[in-house]
Amino acid sequence: MHKITQFQHSDFIQGLFWMALGMISFVGMSVGSRELASTLSIEQVLFFRALIGLCVIVAFGRMLLPELRHAKLFKLHLARNLVHFMAQYLWTIGVVMLPLASVFALEFTMPIWVALFAFLFLHEKLTRPRIVATISGFIGVLVIIRPGIGTVEPAAGLVLIAAAGYGLSLIFVKRLTRDVSPAAIVVWMILIQLPLGLGASGPR
Repeated sequence: MHKITQFQHSDFIQGLFWMALGMISFVGMSVGSRELASTLSIEQVLFFRALIGLCVIVAFGRMLLPELRHAKLFKLHLARNLVHFMAQYLWTIGVVMLPLASVFALEFTMPIWVALFAFLFLHEKLTRPRIVATISGFIGVLVIIRPGIGTVEPAAGLVLIAAAGYGLSLIFVKRLTRDVSPAAIVVWMILIQLPLGLGASGPR
């Protein structure tokens, strides 16, 4: 029992570490997206993001070729990345139009959507603490967008939709991790979203 507790504690610490790195990456991506949007379209920003990701996976992804050849659960990869790409697009609009503090405050509504989608699609239980947290999060959203006090910024609504999209994307990832390695999920994300970004940023 003591060893199990130690392993759980170690996993928790590692999870916190990776989440902290993830948050630092998101902040850097937000600042970079805002700066790039002054000279590039949002579609081009998303394309170049995927292009740089492609350079990374070409350097480190050779060991994943056997797994990628099987294209396991490809339809689920495709659905996940369509949702994720649209969420990124709306989120980037919010980054450009809103203060970053507001964007991140609204983006933290994502756990609300994750809890809802996990209940609907993964049949996870909505426990009392989750319900209380969801209601509290919804009240927080109302405080941020302040409906009825002046004009609600339309970009705030786009960020909320993006947060829902990210939440649904996480549910897809949760399902994918049962049969696909995390590294392969990232590679498929780049391979699918690169042509999406190229098509969206092309001449009109």
